[in-house]
Amino acid sequence: MARVARVMVVEDDAAVRRLVELALEDLVLGQPPIELLLCPDGASALQALHEAPVQLLITDLMMPGLSGYELLERLVRQPGLRQGARLVVFSAGLDGEARERLQGLDVWRLLDKPVSLQALEDCVRQALQAGPAESHEERMLPAQGTAEASKAAFDTAGGLAEGEQAAIELQFGGDAELFHEFRASCLPQFVQDAQALDAALARADLPAVRRQAHSLKGVLATLGWQREAAQARALEAALQQVDAEQVQTVWAALRGTLLARAASAGPAAG
Repeated sequence: MARVARVMVVEDDAAVRRLVELALEDLVLGQPPIELLLCPDGASALQALHEAPVQLLITDLMMPGLSGYELLERLVRQPGLRQGARLVVFSAGLDGEARERLQGLDVWRLLDKPVSLQALEDCVRQALQAGPAESHEERMLPAQGTAEASKAAFDTAGGLAEGEQAAIELQFGGDAELFHEFRASCLPQFVQDAQALDAALARADLPAVRRQAHSLKGVLATLGWQREAAQARALEAALQQVDAEQVQTVWAALRGTLLARAASAGPAAG
């Protein structure tokens, strides 16, 4: 009997983990099926790798505790722990600095959030296909249908409803039911996100605030809420500049919108 392929996704944002579950449901239930391991942080990922190997590891970069960068570095240093797994980065922060830092970490593919569910599924299928490893030139190629195409479509949307429709077409392959299922899972999570960010601001934990803003940016863009995603990007920028007044101003606006969305708790809201 063929070995069941094990795919690990390391992501601290619960909404994004749910999105991955939705995207890979056909593969999990397929023939042959895959085993999907969802880890909320780098430490739990390492523990799971010590217990059994995986064939593919997909990781975010900005996470509390052990970051995605540190996880990848650990796997490069410990090939016995990695056991040949292909490595994929799944992040909303793939700027020039991030790409430079990833050089030398043997990353096979980059997925720039927001990414379509089809592109994510295709990436997993391709990674699990048998065959020789790609050449250096073929590594770290961005997946097709990722943030560049999505941003172009969203930029033409005239309002939030149109932005959501663009998200349904681009990220969810036209599957409105799947979009609304993901959206419904995000709404209560926004309350927890707001509470976590409030607490981080109160204790002046700027790295935690930045991680939260970074996660929100990806989720909001996936939903097609480009105004809110822009506010999350502005929050990140204010944090980088250590502009406390701007941080409070941007967060107050974004917080109000998120809590209002969560209170609506209906798939047709917005």
